[in-house]
Amino acid sequence: MDGTKSEENVDGLGAEPSEGMCGTVPGAAETESLATCNSTYEEEYREEPPPLPFNTNTYDAVIIAALAAYEAQQAGEELTPIAIRDHLRSVAGPPGEKVFAGVEGMKKARSSWGRARTLTT
Repeated sequence: MDGTKSEENVDGLGAEPSEGMCGTVPGAAETESLATCNSTYEEEYREEPPPLPFNTNTYDAVIIAALAAYEAQQAGEELTPIAIRDHLRSVAGPPGEKVFAGVEGMKKARSSWGRARTLTT
């Protein structure tokens, strides 16, 4: 079950229904890429990123989809959801070269077409 870290669950349901239950909580490793992602957000919106679950996953997903769309266009394909889907693995799958958040990471990813890349926050 996702999001079970909150004490509100125990307060609302009582401890007995959740006894023995395992749960998860989304998060991201503290990396230079995450710091870049957060500082870019702060520069743009003049506030810290909200502590919402899956923010970093959303960032990665949008960037990977954009790179897949770009690669499809570079291949001369019509830009459709299917074309984007078909290019997701080549821009984010193994063996891959890791590139990170920010302008320099995007430039590196775009300059290395023909090799698989992995973007991570």
